[in-house]
Amino acid sequence: MTVNQQIIVVEDHPIFRKGVVDLLTAEPDFEVVGAVGDAESALDLLAHTPATLMIVDISLPGTSGFELAKRAKERFPALMIMALSTHTKQSYVVRMIQSGATGYIAKESAAHKLIEGLRAIVSGGVYLDGQLAPIVGDSFQGDGPSDSSKPNITKREREILALLVEGHSLKEVAAQLDISPKTVEAHRANFMKKLDLHNTIDLVRYALREGIIKPEHWPFQSETKGFP
Repeated sequence: MTVNQQIIVVEDHPIFRKGVVDLLTAEPDFEVVGAVGDAESALDLLAHTPATLMIVDISLPGTSGFELAKRAKERFPALMIMALSTHTKQSYVVRMIQSGATGYIAKESAAHKLIEGLRAIVSGGVYLDGQLAPIVGDSFQGDGPSDSSKPNITKREREILALLVEGHSLKEVAAQLDISPKTVEAHRANFMKKLDLHNTIDLVRYALREGIIKPEHWPFQSETKGFP
């Protein structure tokens, strides 16, 4: 039986917010438990409404989406956050991920990309909209040479890391490598600890710096516009 993800949508434009809610409502594994237009309302809703996932716009009245994501993750560490924004500048993408998001999608992307992205992060993956990959890559590839003091990871761990950064879920990685999802999760926990990686931004930075994945190889590319 599929477990419904309980989602809160935080978007200050009513028409766009309704469009996102309608899109999610049509999916059997998603349940929208709240939709609000500002950060403080979102935090209040989180305190009283069980939610597993939050979709956040960055440009909100008053408190920004950056601060909302940070405060929400501090209070509810298990909460998954997807950024959905018109901003595609490097600084916005990086800051939002640093604030706790595990996915970032441009509003001009096709509507189905939001569904794909949500399912990817729910399954333990990282989702960056394909058009943002070069932007994020430019941010991290200049970090300098590999740190030789870092312990090596195994071939299997490299395979899993690459697939996760490409946006595949734990189940998809397991299917591709013919292993169980629990084994994938164990490998991920092992190399995150071994490499002292603490979050999504660390994972992506390491993968790019070490040449495990190239920005142009991100598989998710925007197609026709699907949002208002």
